[in-house]
Amino acid sequence: MKAILEIGGKQVLVEPGVKIRTEEIPDKEIGDQFEIEEVLCIYGNGKTQIGTPHVKGAKVKFTVTGRGRGTKIDIRTYKRRKAYKRTKGHRQNYIELKVDEIIA
Repeated sequence: MKAILEIGGKQVLVEPGVKIRTEEIPDKEIGDQFEIEEVLCIYGNGKTQIGTPHVKGAKVKFTVTGRGRGTKIDIRTYKRRKAYKRTKGHRQNYIELKVDEIIA
């Protein structure tokens, strides 16, 4: 069974046993278990449920397996003929989640 859910402002396709990385979720520590109810679609076993916008009664249970920071993104800006150049960097925090169960 697979599900499409909304997490961190993005849509993610998940199935049991898979690990995903997503935007930082505050107040979650490694080993914590929680569930998300913003499930957009569930399919598998010959059935498909599509929500309007969310599937009623559907949940996905997760376990937090890690935290970290992504790769560095370099941001460069300049203005031609003005001797103006700036460089900035950014590293996005992420949380790694393991999908335990999909409840339809």
